[in-house]
Amino acid sequence: VMGYPAMAIGYVLALRGIGTMIGMILSARLMNRVDIRWIVIAGLGLAAIGLWDLSRLSTDISQWDIIRSASIQGLGLGLVFVQLNTIAFASLPRHLHVEAATLFNLTRAMGTSAGLSIGIALLSQYT
Repeated sequence: VMGYPAMAIGYVLALRGIGTMIGMILSARLMNRVDIRWIVIAGLGLAAIGLWDLSRLSTDISQWDIIRSASIQGLGLGLVFVQLNTIAFASLPRHLHVEAATLFNLTRAMGTSAGLSIGIALLSQYT
C-alpha cells in the first residue's frame, strides 16, 4: 500500500522472529526461578499488547511503529511457546515423547490453519 520494497518489509517483520528468539531464551532462563503460569500470563499479555498496538495502525505509520509492535508480540510469543511445550510434556513418560510431539505439532498446526481460515473469511466478509 505504501510502496515499500519486499526486502524492506521482510527485514521489518523479521524482527518479530528476533523478539520470539529473545523471549524463548528469557523464558528458558526464568523457568527455574518463576512459576510457569506467571511466565505464560506475561507472554500472553505482551502478545496481546503487541496485537492491540498493531490493530491501531494506519497508512500514516513509520517502520518503527511496526517494529515496536511486532517485537513486543514476538517477545510475548517466545515466552509462551517454551512454557507450553514444557507443560505439555511434563507428565508424560519418556517413551511417549515422540508420539506426543507429533500430536502436539499436528494440533497446533491445525488450530493455526483453522484460525487463519476463520480470520480471513471474516475479514473478506466484513471488508
